[in-house]
Amino acid sequence: MHNPALNYRPATFDIRHVFHGNGTYDLPIGRGKRWLNNNDVVSRVAGNWIIGSIVTMQTGEPVQMTGGWNTYNDFADGGVSLLNGLTVSNLQKSVGVHRVPISALGGVPPYVLMFSPKYLNSSTTGGANTNLILPNTTPGTFGSIPYIYGPHGFDQDVSFSKGFPIFREAKVKFQAEMSNVWNHPVFGNTGGIGDVGVQDINFGQLNGPSNAPRSMDMRLNIEF
Repeated sequence: MHNPALNYRPATFDIRHVFHGNGTYDLPIGRGKRWLNNNDVVSRVAGNWIIGSIVTMQTGEPVQMTGGWNTYNDFADGGVSLLNGLTVSNLQKSVGVHRVPISALGGVPPYVLMFSPKYLNSSTTGGANTNLILPNTTPGTFGSIPYIYGPHGFDQDVSFSKGFPIFREAKVKFQAEMSNVWNHPVFGNTGGIGDVGVQDINFGQLNGPSNAPRSMDMRLNIEF
């Protein structure tokens, strides 16, 4: 029996769960504050600092598993066959950032593995395990074209700022901003639905992080 739900696909922006948090905190140090409030030098150096942060946590973006064969009059991809009791749910639960040991390849590989190595032909280079995942090659039929959601993402930016009085109401404000403060790579969030071809020798690889490495900017403003 045909399942009507199989006629639908996720949107390119279908990220199921997203958390954004931001805030600022005045450090309780210096004159008029709770800590170290009786020393002019400490107050001038360590007082009146403000820390700000933006945190983003989200689930992964969808990719579609394709078989690479046009089995219905060259109309569209024929999909895949999951064997020996393997389900889409099993694959989804195994999704993560599975790092390849450095010693296995003699250096740091430019990729990580998206699926548990047991679903892959190789635990170091990927490729589909043909005992479990095969393309559909039966003429005149469509197999399943499941959608798999990539690994979760985490990112945090931090800022530090402080104002220094110089004359009457004029002051110099120093601010430092760090993007991706933990230098934490995010794999698999690429901005749209892509294909995961089960015949590709690189099946299961996530090549390089989708976010930028840590960076820091500093600036001085004169406010009056």
